[in-house]
This record gives sequence, structure tokens and C-alpha cells, in this order.
Amino acid sequence: MNRISGAPKNDKNIFAAVTSLMKAQAYELSALSQRKKKPSIYQFNLLSVIDSDLVRLVIDNDEISQEVVDSEHYISRYIIKKKETFSRIRFISYTNFKEKIKDYNRLHNANCKWFDDATDLFYDGILKDYIRSNILLEDFRGEIWWDIYWSIKGKYDIKIDKEDIFIGWNKESEFAKIEIMCDETVIASLNANTAISKKVGAALKKVYRYGGDFIFEINDIPF
Repeated sequence: MNRISGAPKNDKNIFAAVTSLMKAQAYELSALSQRKKKPSIYQFNLLSVIDSDLVRLVIDNDEISQEVVDSEHYISRYIIKKKETFSRIRFISYTNFKEKIKDYNRLHNANCKWFDDATDLFYDGILKDYIRSNILLEDFRGEIWWDIYWSIKGKYDIKIDKEDIFIGWNKESEFAKIEIMCDETVIASLNANTAISKKVGAALKKVYRYGGDFIFEINDIPF
């Protein structure tokens, strides 16, 4: 059984509507990197609103029947910038547009909830997981390195590079640890420095969504 849908207009008008939508989508996708540098998630839905009856033809062997519908999905293929592109386009009758657009509001809300849940899951226990915590390590280093660098250099004339700072989890005490490649004297000084502790605490909340206790420790891994 096959289903064919279309509006009572010529094929050229339908083809023009489909290609215009696909070209518009291709333009929007190519322009995203220029409009916004911050990582974002986009969902594009292609809709064509028809101010006419939308008829579905149902072909079952030699029998052909028809029914009026208020929307139909259509998969289109087109060559854009020398690349084959497939898009799903939804045709909607004008009289039902306001009702059908509610579907996309529900879809938007469902997507927001899904991403919120996925984000919460990513940060849950992140400092106990080396792979996840390491993804944000450079961001964390960028937040705290400058203050730690001048605190140590001004007092001990020792230079600390960003790559000398690591983050992990103290399993015995059950709180975060900031590991730095230096000696015990420097570590003791950092643990006693309230200004540094305040800066690092704020960075932990900003980058890792962690608001618990932490301590500075020596990173003595020889690589």
C-alpha cells in the first residue's frame, strides 16, 4: 500500500516550495558559525503552510482512494553546494496551522527537559570521573592559574604553569583535590591562603558545579 499526498496545485509550485525550504535550511546551517561562537544546540523543522485542501491518495493494488488530511510529512532530496541533501518537510493546511504548531512547542519543551537531564547527569559525580573532569580541566585552569601563579611567584619565586595544575577526588576524605606540581611548603601556603581558596571555590562552582570542600595536594606524577 502506498500513500501519496499533495495539494491541488501544479508540481512546479510544490517543488519550488520544497527547494526553497531546503535552501533556506542550508543557508541557516552554514551561517550558524558566524552568528554565534558559543556552543549551542539547534533544531530545524521545515514546514510548508498550504492555503488549500491537502489530499492523500492511498493506492492499494488497483484501488485508489483519497482523503483530506490536515498535515503530511514528505522526504525530499536535493543537491545543495554539490552535496546530496535529504530533508523532512511537513506540509500543513492553513486552517490547522495554529493547532499543529503546538506540536513543536511540546517538542521544544521535551528537548529542553532532555538536555537539562543529560547535563545534570554529566555533572553528577564529575570530579570522581577522570574522563569527564578532564574535559573541563583547561577551563578550570584558566579560572585559577593566574592567581595561583602570582601567589607562589611572589612568595617563593617559583613559576607554575597551567599544565602543572590538575584536579581529582580524595577518596579518603570524600572531597575535591587540586593537585599542583610543587613541594609541600608551597602546598601548605596555598591551603592557608583564604583569598586563593575563595577564588578556587568559585571556579569549582562555575566549571564543575561543585560547592563542597577541597584541598591542595602535591602532584608527584613524573610525567
